Amino acid sequence: MTTPQPEETESGYHRGLGTRQAQMIAIGGTIGTGLFLGAGTGISRAGPSLILWYAVAGAILFMVVRALGELLMYRPATGSFADYAREFLGPFWGYATAWTYWIMWVTTGMAEITAAGTFVRYWAPGFEQWKTALISLVVLTVANLITVKIFGELEFWFAMIKVTAILGMILIGVGVLTLGFSDAGDTASVTRLWADGGVAPNGVWDSLMTLQIVLFAYQGVELVGVTAGETKDPHKNVPRAINTLPVRFALFYLGALLVILSVVSWTEFRPGTSPFVAAFVKIGIPAAAGIVNFVVLTSALSSCNAGGLYATSRMLRAAALNGDGPKALARLTARGVPRTALIVSALVMAVGVGVNAIDQEHAFTYITSVSTGG
Repeated sequence: MTTPQPEETESGYHRGLGTRQAQMIAIGGTIGTGLFLGAGTGISRAGPSLILWYAVAGAILFMVVRALGELLMYRPATGSFADYAREFLGPFWGYATAWTYWIMWVTTGMAEITAAGTFVRYWAPGFEQWKTALISLVVLTVANLITVKIFGELEFWFAMIKVTAILGMILIGVGVLTLGFSDAGDTASVTRLWADGGVAPNGVWDSLMTLQIVLFAYQGVELVGVTAGETKDPHKNVPRAINTLPVRFALFYLGALLVILSVVSWTEFRPGTSPFVAAFVKIGIPAAAGIVNFVVLTSALSSCNAGGLYATSRMLRAAALNGDGPKALARLTARGVPRTALIVSALVMAVGVGVNAIDQEHAFTYITSVSTGG
C-alpha cells in the first residue's frame, strides 16, 4: 500500500495547509500586538471613537481583501499580489510589490523577536534580550524548514491562544455588565461609551490621527492571499476565510473594545497601556498582567512565524521565479519548502539579534522606526 503524496501546485509547493489550519491562520492573522497593546494608545487619544475607526478600516480592508479573493479564485498563487501586480500592471509593479513587501516583513520580524525578548524579561529580568530573540528565530526557522504543515500547526495554536484570550475577555466583560459581579460591576455601563466627555472627547482631528494605529492593528490580513497557494481545496477554503472577515472584525475588534470601554472609562488609559490588562485589573482578575504578557508574547512569535518567515520566503521565491531576484532563491526541497529563500530571510532577520546584543534598551525603537516606514 503506497502513502498518498501531497497535492502539488504549478509552482512546486505542496498543499499542506488543511481546512482547520487555513481557517485559524485567517482568524489569527488579523489579531496581533496592535490590538493587545497599540489600542491602549489609540483609546487615550481618540476615546470611544476609536471603535468607529476600527469599523471604517475593517470595512475598507474587507473590500480590498475581497477583491484579492477574486484574483485568488482566478489563479491561486503563492506570489499572490506580487504576481497579480506583474500580470495586470507590468513587471516594474511586480518587482516593487515583492521586494517592498519582503523588506517590510523582514524588518517587522526583527521587531517581533525583539518584542519577544522584552516580554520574556517580564518573568526573567536578568535574561538578555538577544538570547530570547536568537532562540525564537532559530526555533521558528527550523520549524518552517521541515514542512509547511508544521508552520500551519504552529499558527493554529498561536491563533487559538489569541482567540481564547479575546473571547474570555468579552464573556467576562458581558458578565460584569449584565450581572454586576466584581467591583467593576458598580460602575460598568454602556453609557461610558458617550458619557465621559462624548464619543470623540479630544475632537475629531485627534480621533482621525489614530487611523495609523488602527491600520497597523489589521496588519496580517493579507496572509490569506499568501497561504492560498499551499492551502488544500483553495476554491472552497479561501472564499470561506475571506467572507467571514466581517464577522471576525466585528467580534474580535469591535466586540472586544465595546466591552472593554463599557467596563473601563477611556479616561483611565495612558499610551502604552494594554486595554486588556486595564480591564482584567478593573474586574479583579489576579495575574492580569502576566496573562496578557503571555498572550502578547505568542502574538509576537506568531507574527514572526507567519509574516517574518513564511510570507517573506514565499515572496522572495516568487521574485526569483519572475527574474526579479537570484535564481538560487527559487529552489524547493523535496517537501516543497523554499529553503534558500527562508534561510536568507532568517539571516537578514538575525540583524535584529545583533541590534539587541549591542543596545537592548533601544533596540525596539531603532527597529520599529525602520519597519514603520515600510
